[in-house]
Amino acid sequence: MKPYPLLTPSFVNYFIKKDLSDKILLELGSGKSTIFWSNYFKKIYSYESDSNYIQKLKNEYEIPKNVQIFNVKDKSILEELNFLSHIKNSDYMVIDSHFLIPITRLEYAQCITTHKKEDSQIILDNGTWNTECYTFLQNNFFCRDFPDTNYQKEITVTSLFFERKTEKYFRYAGAPPGGI
Repeated sequence: MKPYPLLTPSFVNYFIKKDLSDKILLELGSGKSTIFWSNYFKKIYSYESDSNYIQKLKNEYEIPKNVQIFNVKDKSILEELNFLSHIKNSDYMVIDSHFLIPITRLEYAQCITTHKKEDSQIILDNGTWNTECYTFLQNNFFCRDFPDTNYQKEITVTSLFFERKTEKYFRYAGAPPGGI
């Protein structure tokens, strides 16, 4: 069976219609999706906190040449220049890591929001299961949600966050509280 991401099929079908061949993906949480995305992206930086899972992935699949997998040991990764460089150079970032080990999805989202280039986009899997992270991203970016049932028959949502919310999008930006 070909590897397939544990993202909603409605998102995957929408996303793979884009020309991603010259794009870079930063993936927080490795898995079958890493192998799947390697067929679409020029380069993938994949970060995973479970070294056993990394080894399992390497045993099951030949890791493509355009994929680099990094083991996340602790929160110090959020300050490492290599990691920050990967954020700055990526066109898309997928937050699909284990919920709390060793970095929460919210902590990843906060780091990405601080260091990403303006036109890059963030993909959050299971936003309705990670409401703190989802709310943080929704407060900072416009988004499109893709509710669906994933291939494990779980009802979930994959969300694509794009344009940063700034004053220019609000009709009365700078108006006194209570409106004009």
